Amino acid sequence: MADALERLLGLYNRLRRGPLTIETAALWAQNNGLNISKRQLYRDLSKLASLHLSNHEHIIEDIGEKGIKIWRLATTDADSTKLTQRDLHSFYLMKAFIPTCVYENRKKFFEKLEKWFYKSVHKSNFQIIPEINDRTLAIKDYWNWNTTASEDALLDELIWAIEQRKKIRITYLKVNNYTTFKHQLFVNEWLIPMQVLFCTGKIYLACVTEKEQKLICYTLHKELQVEIGSERYKHADYTVKYNQQLISQFGLGASLDDGTIHNIELRVITPYAQDIMEYMQLHSSQRWERENKEWYRLHLTCEINHQLLFWICGGADSVEVIQPKILKELVQKGGVNR
Repeated sequence: MADALERLLGLYNRLRRGPLTIETAALWAQNNGLNISKRQLYRDLSKLASLHLSNHEHIIEDIGEKGIKIWRLATTDADSTKLTQRDLHSFYLMKAFIPTCVYENRKKFFEKLEKWFYKSVHKSNFQIIPEINDRTLAIKDYWNWNTTASEDALLDELIWAIEQRKKIRITYLKVNNYTTFKHQLFVNEWLIPMQVLFCTGKIYLACVTEKEQKLICYTLHKELQVEIGSERYKHADYTVKYNQQLISQFGLGASLDDGTIHNIELRVITPYAQDIMEYMQLHSSQRWERENKEWYRLHLTCEINHQLLFWICGGADSVEVIQPKILKELVQKGGVNR
């Protein structure tokens, strides 16, 4: 009896962190050293759903994607969901500024959400007219990547695979400047999907290889075809090395010299440097020091990739490479001679 109660309390505490399926519940049990069958976990979750936990919390059973049953903790605290003026402004900012690659194929969701918001508005002491917000807020289409319905469906599949901790395999990939970084293919090899990332207007699938845990990023694109396997993986086994590699990148892009992390030193003209220091975060490692009245020194510890080159070359005469030598040579090839 005590063991059963302890399991129920453990499952309840786990549900407070997020929804559970039988698969994720089994993984939770395994990670906590519980030798328990999926059948028993199903009974435990159903038992929890039948209990009256509190006036403001209850567990609901739902059917998610692919017909998989999901248990989630729901709250009924009215005060926590009461809308404010800022909440409504936040919604319209999100709706207006969300990237095209996400919004275009999910318009129906935003329309539903807007109707729900608008109903809530009528119950409040303030009014916001959607048409006014549409005229007030807009996104400029620069580096704004479009996606097709098939690519959007693939996005849902990949999110599901990551949630369920399923390995994936790239079965087809046509290489061009938009689909992937050219020397990162790994076609027909089982990979560990870690996250879906958004960078420079595009959606990427970030994976690591199973053995060496090498970071690979694929652009979500119609030329990308993925098979989701049945074998599961333990996310925690790959998180540390994945995060280390992700942090080492400038923006998002494959290393141009096999993943070497460089101590990079740049000279940046004072007005440009001051603007960056006040308004931008180029990289988590960035460190500035004043050289003289005209120049600042920028120190970075990261890989050299195309996004770093684009930023340096885009600065034209405002940015000069001091070290390393390989970066100076790459910038010179890009048309900026120092």
